[in-house]
Amino acid sequence: PTLTAPITEELPLPAGDYVVQVVPPPGYKIVTEEDLNTADGNDLIPALPPSGCVGDPFQPQVPDVYDSPFDAFFDDGTLKPGGENIWRPLCDKKLVTLRHRQNAGVDFHLMTDNAVPIPGRIFGFLLDDLNIETNPNYIYYGEKRGIPHTSVGVRDFTGRLITMLETDQNGIFEVLLPSTYAADCPIPSGVCPQMYLVVGNDPGDPGNPSPHYNPNYQSITFVFDVWPGKTTYADVALFPITAFNAFPGSQFGQPAACTLPDTTPQLFAVSKPYGNPGDVFTITGSGFGNTPGDVTLDGASLAVNSWSDTAIEAVVPADTGPGQLLITAANGETSRTGLTFHVLGGDYNPPVVEVFPPATPGVDTPLQDAINAAAEGSLIVVNAGTYLEALTINKTVKLQGVGPGAPDGLGSGGTHLNQRFILNTIGINVTGVAPVNGFAPQIDGFLISGSRDEQDVGGGVHVDTNVNRLQISNNVIRSNGGNFGGGITIGLPYLGDRNNDHIRIHHNRILHNGGISLAGGIGIFTGSDNYEIDHNDICGNYSGEYGGGISHFGLSHNGRIHHNRIYYNNAFDEGGGIIIAGELPMPPEVGQPLAPTALTDGAGAVDITNNLIQGNLSNDDGGGIRLLQPLDYRIRILNNIVVNNASTDMGGGISLDDASNVIIINNTIAKNANTSTAEDSDGLPHAAGLVSEGYSFPFTTYLRSTYGTDAPGFPDPVMFNNLFWDNQAYTWDGLALNFDSVRDIEVFGVPGTHTYAGHPTNLFGVDPLFVSEYDTQLNAVSFRMEPNFVDVRMVTVNLPPDVQGDYHLQPGSPAIDAGLDEVDNIFAPCDDIDDDERAFGASHDAGADEAHAGEPPVPGACALNALQLNVSLTAPNHVTAEPGSHVTLNYNLSNTGNTTDTYDLSISVVAPQYWNPGVDPISATLIPGEGTGVAATLVVPSNRPSGTVATVYVTATSRTDPNLHSVLSDTVRVVYRPIVPVPPAQAYLSLRYNRTYGGSLAGVRNEDVIGWDGTNFFLLFDGNDVGIRGLNIDAVDVLTDAGAILMSFRQDSFVPNVDGQVQRVDNSDIVKFIANSFGNGTNGSFTLFFDGSLVGLTTFGEDVDGADLLPDGSLLISTRGGVNVPADTTNPTGPSISGRDEDILRFTPHTPGDYTSGTWEMYFDGSNVGLREWGSEDVNGLTFNGGSLYLTTRGNISAPGAPAALGNDIFVCALTTTGLNSTTCAYNPALFFQGNAFGLGNNVLNAIDIP
Repeated sequence: PTLTAPITEELPLPAGDYVVQVVPPPGYKIVTEEDLNTADGNDLIPALPPSGCVGDPFQPQVPDVYDSPFDAFFDDGTLKPGGENIWRPLCDKKLVTLRHRQNAGVDFHLMTDNAVPIPGRIFGFLLDDLNIETNPNYIYYGEKRGIPHTSVGVRDFTGRLITMLETDQNGIFEVLLPSTYAADCPIPSGVCPQMYLVVGNDPGDPGNPSPHYNPNYQSITFVFDVWPGKTTYADVALFPITAFNAFPGSQFGQPAACTLPDTTPQLFAVSKPYGNPGDVFTITGSGFGNTPGDVTLDGASLAVNSWSDTAIEAVVPADTGPGQLLITAANGETSRTGLTFHVLGGDYNPPVVEVFPPATPGVDTPLQDAINAAAEGSLIVVNAGTYLEALTINKTVKLQGVGPGAPDGLGSGGTHLNQRFILNTIGINVTGVAPVNGFAPQIDGFLISGSRDEQDVGGGVHVDTNVNRLQISNNVIRSNGGNFGGGITIGLPYLGDRNNDHIRIHHNRILHNGGISLAGGIGIFTGSDNYEIDHNDICGNYSGEYGGGISHFGLSHNGRIHHNRIYYNNAFDEGGGIIIAGELPMPPEVGQPLAPTALTDGAGAVDITNNLIQGNLSNDDGGGIRLLQPLDYRIRILNNIVVNNASTDMGGGISLDDASNVIIINNTIAKNANTSTAEDSDGLPHAAGLVSEGYSFPFTTYLRSTYGTDAPGFPDPVMFNNLFWDNQAYTWDGLALNFDSVRDIEVFGVPGTHTYAGHPTNLFGVDPLFVSEYDTQLNAVSFRMEPNFVDVRMVTVNLPPDVQGDYHLQPGSPAIDAGLDEVDNIFAPCDDIDDDERAFGASHDAGADEAHAGEPPVPGACALNALQLNVSLTAPNHVTAEPGSHVTLNYNLSNTGNTTDTYDLSISVVAPQYWNPGVDPISATLIPGEGTGVAATLVVPSNRPSGTVATVYVTATSRTDPNLHSVLSDTVRVVYRPIVPVPPAQAYLSLRYNRTYGGSLAGVRNEDVIGWDGTNFFLLFDGNDVGIRGLNIDAVDVLTDAGAILMSFRQDSFVPNVDGQVQRVDNSDIVKFIANSFGNGTNGSFTLFFDGSLVGLTTFGEDVDGADLLPDGSLLISTRGGVNVPADTTNPTGPSISGRDEDILRFTPHTPGDYTSGTWEMYFDGSNVGLREWGSEDVNGLTFNGGSLYLTTRGNISAPGAPAALGNDIFVCALTTTGLNSTTCAYNPALFFQGNAFGLGNNVLNAIDIP
C-alpha cells in the first residue's frame, strides 16, 4: 500500500532462480580475469571471478607471467594450445537463487575503465594560527585569519612535488588528485586511499621555486588521505614569524616596515673582505651620497680613492688585524651594519680559504666542505652568491662573507645563505668552539634567510653548547623560524648551563624572524654569561610567547644590551621588545601539586642601555621591556628611549614582576599605550608607562628568608632623571578601544606607591618639547568563537622606511637641566643615548637625550662613583722584547673604595699589526682595600722592525657603574734581531753524498749548504751544528736579504723549532732557517714555511726537490716524481694540474705570505724543451734569475740544443714562453757550473740556488 493507493496489495517475487544484470555507469566496466591493477598500485595477482557468472562467453587473455589456467592467448596475441576451448562467462550477469521470504544479495565487481581511478578532492584552509582577521569584507572576519595568495604544495611520500597551489584572498585552496589504484584494504569499503603530503607555505624546489612562498610564515607539512570521489577537508594552520602592523585606512595587516631610508648608508658588499696594507678594495651599496664622507676601520679613517652614491674605493690601512668597517655619509648618517675587514700581515696571517658558489645548487655543499677541510684558525672567505646549505661549525674559524647584498630579497651581489628549500633545519649550528691563540670564531657578512626548524630549536643561527667568544656580526638575518627562537638562539631552555660565554652579537639587522615559544628575534638561554648585544637593528620579529625582539630567559650573568634599535616586534604573550626572565619552574609531574614556594633561579645581572625601543606590541605585559622574575639580580635600565609601545594587560613601556633590584635612570618613556584587552586582564584601565606588580608568594618567601623583609612588596626601582609623557590607558567595550586617561606609572595588585615616583628629577605630565612625536594608534577585533580573546594590532602612521618620530629634546624643553648626577649614591650615566657627553648646562637633562644647544660641557658635572678603583703598575715601563716573543706584563688591581665591587678587565694594544693580547683574570670581585694580581699577555709580531713601540692599555670597569673605569697604559719596545749577513757567492749548493771537496774545505755532508765564489767552496750552513745531522737537503733557496735559508729534505724528519722543541716535517714541506750565525758554528732556528700536504702534495713522488721563492711571493717547485695537485686548493675536487719529474710548477698563494692555500699552474713543461720523461733528466734543482732558469738534473741530459750536462753540472735555459704544452727556451751552449772541473767527481748536485 502507498499513501495514494492505500488498498493496493504488494505482491512479492516468487521464489526461484533469477539472472541479475548490472549496467556499468560511464567510465566503469566489469572486472574480468585479464584485468590488472596498474604498476603504480599494489602487486596483486589477478583475481578469479566469483562463481555464479552467466554473462556472454569470452576468451580471456592474462599476462603469461601469472600462468593462469584461464588464459587463452600468449602475450603476443596468438592462441595457446587448447586455447580454442577456454571460454569464460562475463560477470555482468549473475544467477541468483531467491528463497521464500528472504532477500537475495548479489555483488558485482567493477573497476574504472582503462584503470584510471576517480579523483579525490582536497578542500583546504590555510590559516594564521595566532592572528585574527580584522577585515570585515573577508569571510573569516573575527576568526583566525586566512593567509592569502600563499603557496600550498602537494607532494608524494618521497617529497616529489605533484602540484603547487595558490590560496585565494581568504586563504582557501582546493585540488583534484589521483585517488587510488587498489581496492584491497582491510577496511569495510575495501577501497584504499592515496596519501599525500600537503605543505603549507611550500617554498618550492631549488630549480622551481614557488612564486607565492610567503616569508612571513613558517612552513608546515601534514599528511592527508584522498579517496575516490570524495572530498577531504584540510585545516592547515601556520605559525607567523613576523610582526604584522595595520596601515591607516586598511583593515589588512602587513609585515612591519623595516627598510632603511635612502639617506642612510647601506653596505651591500665589498670586492674582497681581506687584504694587505696598501691594497685597494671597493665597497658597493646605497645612500653614500655623492659628497665624500668617511670610511672607518675600528674608528680610524681610511684613505679613499673615489666616492659615489653607490661605490667607494678605499685603501687598506697599515695596522693589521680584523676591524669593524663602517661608512658615514656627509650628512652624518652612519651605516647600521658594516663588515669585518681583515688586514693581513704581521702576526695576523690566518690561513685563507676561498669558497665559491655551488655548481649545482641544492646538491653541492662547497661551504660545509670548506669548513670540514679547514684548519683551526682559518679565515673562510665566502664569495658572493647563493648557498643552499645548512651549516655546522665545530671548529674555530671565521666565516666571512662579502656582505649581505642588496635588500631585494635575494641578497644580490652579496653572500646569501638560503635554507628556504630545506625544511626543518637550522641555518648555522655552532658547537664546541673557542678562541685559539687569540683567534676568535666569527660569522660575518651574510644574508641568512629561510631556515625553518619548528620541531627543534631554530632558526637562522643556533649556538648550541661550549661556545666561547663567538662574534655574530654584520649580517642581515631575515625570515627565519624555529621553536625556541627565530633569528639567533644561544643555548637551550631547561637544560642547565650550556657554557656559551662572551658571545657578542653586533651590527646585524635581525628582521622578520619568529619563534613558536620563548623568543622571536634573539633568544638568550641559561648559561650565556657575559653576552653582549649591541648596535643591531631588531625589527619585525615575532614570538608566540616571550620576547618578540630579545628574550633573555634563564640564568645568564652580566648580560649587556646596548645601542640597539628594537622596533615593531610583537610577542603573543609578554615582552614585545625585550624580556628579561628567569627560567620559570617546571610544572610538576601529572597528579602532583606545584610546590607553593617553587621559584625560578633568576635571570642574572643585565644592563639595558642606550637603546631605542619603539613600536613593539605585547599581548600581555610589557610592550617595550618586561622583567619577569629576575629576582634580586641587578637590572639597570639607562639612557633608553621607550616610546610608542603597547601592551594589552599593563605596562606598555616597562613592566616589572618579581624584580627587587632595578635601577631606571635617564630614560624617555613616552607615548606608550595599554588596552586592558588581555584574556587575564581585569578590563580596567592600567598604566601604560611603568607598572610594578606585587611579589609572588614564592618570591616573598625568598626575600623574607634571605633579607628578613619583602618590603615594599612590589618592585620599587631606584628611579631618577626619567621623562614620562602621555602614556595612554584604554579600555575595551566589546566593539572598540576607548581612550580612558593618561597613566604613566602604577603599582598593581598590592597597596603602595613607588618610592622614587615623586623624585623631582622624574618629569610627569610636562610637555618635553620633543623634536617630533606621534600618538600610538591601535585597532582591535575580538575572536567570534571566544569573545574574550581580543586581537590588537598597531597602526603605523604612514608607510615609513624607518622608525617614526624624533624623541630628542628641542631648545627650551623643561627636561633640560632637570636631572642630577647622583641620587642616594647611585650615579647617573655620563653620556646620553647618542654617546654625547653629559652634562651640558647646569646639570643632567631628564630623559635619554642630553640637549647640546650651544652650551659648553660643565667640568665635573658628572660625578664619579664613590666606589673608586685604581690599577697600579708594578712592572717597569718600556719593556723590550724580540719579534715573535711572548710578553707578560704584571699589574695590581686594587679596590680603593668603601664597598665590595666587581671589576671586568680588558686589554687593547695600539700598534701596527695584531699583537694577540690577553688578560688574566677577566674579572675580579674585591672588598674594600683588597688587591689582586693581573697578568697581561701579548705576542710581538715576528716582522716588526727594531724600535717599534706598542702602547698597551689595561682597563678595569666597575660592574656597579660601567661608566666608572680606570685605564693604565704601558709600552713594549721591539728590539729586533739583526739580520746576519750571508757570505756572497755565485752559487749555493747542497750535495747528495757525503764527501771531502774543494780547497781548504775539510769535509762536506749532505745536510750542509756550501757556497761557490767562482773558484773555491766555503761552508755556509753546517747542518750538524743545528741538529739535523743525517738529513739530506734536496731543495735550497738562500734569502740573502733576510739572513735565512729555505730548504726541503729528501726524507720525513724532525727539526728544532723556534721554541727549542722538535717539529716534524714531511719531504713535501719547506722549512725556513733563520740564522744567528753562518759557517762553522752555524746557529739559528727553523720554522715551517710551506706545508705541502695542505696544498695537495701528499704522495711519495711529490717530494719537493727544487724550490725558488720569486719576488712576487710565488714559489717555483719541482718534485721527485709525478705530481697531481688541485688547480685551486680551496676546491680539491675541481680541476687539477699534473706534471712529471722534469716539469716545474708554480704555486701562488691566495693571500701573499700565506702558503696554506693558493693556486697551482704548470710553469715549465720539460718535455716541450726536450727533457725526457721519468729518467735522468729529472729536474733536481732550480733557480729563476734574470729571465732564465738555472737547472741541474738527476743525471746526464741529451735535450736538443742543450749542452752535455751531468748530474753535478748547472745549465741555463733562457725562457721565452711558459706554461703547459707551450714552454719554449733557448739553451746556453756553455755550462754555468761544471762540477768535474771543481772536483765534485761522481757526486750529484742535490740542490742549487743562484743569487
